Amino acid sequence: MHSSATELRPALADYLDAMTAFFDADLGLPVHTVQGPSYHSRMPVGARVHDTRYSLDYCLGLLEEGSPESLARAERILHLVLPLQDRDPVSATYGVWPYFVEEPLERMRPPDQNWADFCGVRLAHLLARFPERISDFDRKAATAALHAAARAIFRRNVRAAYTNICFKGAVVCAAAAELTGDAFLADYARARLESFLAHTRANGGLIEYTSPTYTLIVLVEAERALHILRDEAVRALVEQVRVLCWDDIVVALHPATGQLCGPISRTYADWLTPPLAAEIRARLDVPIFAPATTAENSAPPAMPLYPVPALPCPAELRESLLARAPEHTSRRRYVYSPTEPKRERTATRWFGPDACLGSCNYENLWTQRRPILAYWRAGESVAMLKAGIRHDDDRDFASSAFRAAQEGRAVLAVASLVTDRGDFHDRLDRPADGVFHIANLHVAIELAGPGATISEPAPGIFALACAGWQGVVTPHAAVFDTHAIRWVASQYTDKAVLRAVVDDGTALDLNPAAVGEFAIAFSLTLEPTGSASAVPCTTVCEAGRILCHAGTLTVEAPLKPEAL
Repeated sequence: MHSSATELRPALADYLDAMTAFFDADLGLPVHTVQGPSYHSRMPVGARVHDTRYSLDYCLGLLEEGSPESLARAERILHLVLPLQDRDPVSATYGVWPYFVEEPLERMRPPDQNWADFCGVRLAHLLARFPERISDFDRKAATAALHAAARAIFRRNVRAAYTNICFKGAVVCAAAAELTGDAFLADYARARLESFLAHTRANGGLIEYTSPTYTLIVLVEAERALHILRDEAVRALVEQVRVLCWDDIVVALHPATGQLCGPISRTYADWLTPPLAAEIRARLDVPIFAPATTAENSAPPAMPLYPVPALPCPAELRESLLARAPEHTSRRRYVYSPTEPKRERTATRWFGPDACLGSCNYENLWTQRRPILAYWRAGESVAMLKAGIRHDDDRDFASSAFRAAQEGRAVLAVASLVTDRGDFHDRLDRPADGVFHIANLHVAIELAGPGATISEPAPGIFALACAGWQGVVTPHAAVFDTHAIRWVASQYTDKAVLRAVVDDGTALDLNPAAVGEFAIAFSLTLEPTGSASAVPCTTVCEAGRILCHAGTLTVEAPLKPEAL
């Protein structure tokens, strides 16, 4: 699209070149295929769709490039995307866009309120940086759409714990205030940023902790805000958020594997994807292993996002990463409420020269969580070991949780059920009657890596091994009312799974609130490949609780499922 003679920053030139493969000249918008199921969309996998967010990103790239052909294409995008926003101020989706042209808001299940934030921040960028490159008519229309999105964000007023949306929405409101002169939004944006920072610091770090996707989203939005906002007081708050993002990345980054060590609060993949890893490497300037791209660590082909101008990692955090000992253990408290101690989250991470293991003391098992997660080098690849609770076709079960304690390379864990969560999603798909219709309920400990194997070196002791390391699992206790639970080893190509299976995998109508007792306890140690021995553990079930002691590690959990 752009002329070779045009002076473009390399990231923008690469982006525009990549987008030519996705542009649908007939409609005038980028097009792609739906890659997987969504919590909000009914569009089937494989459907061709025109995405509002990607379209506004492409509009930004075209406006920055600035040729007459690009400006005409950008104008067409605005004329197609802006009218899709709900502009009825009494509507529940006021200020929100649908994901796709093909699926209006009324057909979504339910509409994603976050699209006021995701689309709004792109309009803010457009109006702040390229207002002279669009017509007066389009500028007025885009400004009105941005203002509606900002007002919707204020009306929704998400909690500070919703890390990426709380911050992104504050940026939208701050930009809308500068562009429209809305003093109310200016005050609200500053207050929201101050509240976000205070809440985050009180909790030890980002509440959506160690999230490859969402920490990077907040980081990029902080860079965008510093690129488009003028108010120095707001910019100072934004810079503090940017530093917090880097602190969250650096504390978990394991350069030898090129991964973010677990635990992870929200992710869409078991490995750090090459595009996200490249974003970190480009800003950090520290030697980081780049695994060979495989089917496991690469996301399906997708449209790229507009490359917001990047800023380097703060020097002091970069130096702290370089100064770390080759082997060490770190602990960090992320979520704390003095009135509800059960909601505290503490991450423990062991880092070795070529392996890492992390766990969270208490976390539910929504599909985006990784409460117990290890990585190690496997030649030009990286092996991954994780634990969870699943059902049916190995779907993660959000109405379950792990409590864990870790010292070095050893983790003691108890799996539980919880009463206030959904099935596949953390909250959106709770059954009205509280009953989940489940097949094959099981705890799963999975190793994926080249040549992964599973063996039973001693009765009741299991070793999941690959490339010089092994995860050794010692089952301790299993209680589920009158149900039987047994541990089953399964071998696949480059994958091994150990499962604690309920009733040999028969179907269940499960209401966690009606369960009397449920607990599955085990130890997991990360060891060099070789002999494996059991971890001695004392387990006591009394007064409605299970108490496990294994060496210096202790975990206590309720036997009856309770609210998370």
